[in-house]
Amino acid sequence: MAAKTRRAEVETAVKGMTVEQVHCRDYGHSWAPHTASRVGRGFDQILRCTRCDSSRHRVLDRSGEVVTNSYRYAEGYLVEGLGRLNGADRGTLRILSVLDLVGP
Repeated sequence: MAAKTRRAEVETAVKGMTVEQVHCRDYGHSWAPHTASRVGRGFDQILRCTRCDSSRHRVLDRSGEVVTNSYRYAEGYLVEGLGRLNGADRGTLRILSVLDLVGP
């Protein structure tokens, strides 16, 4: 019973997202460079998703190793109260993503 309830919650959440947000959740973000600057001996870079407009801030050291990553998700991308998606949740999301592409 709990699995059916959770699936319904995920379906409701996905229906509230834009198609681009669902595709990013399914395929992963499509990051593109937005800004970059030198900071000390390293670099500070902002990447922006070409689909959903979320952004990724990463700090690189002088060797190009990633020191930190942080994210700012587009409005509506995160669903309050749903928590982290598990494998079954991601399966539901993928099916809804495919159905959007193939139609009814």
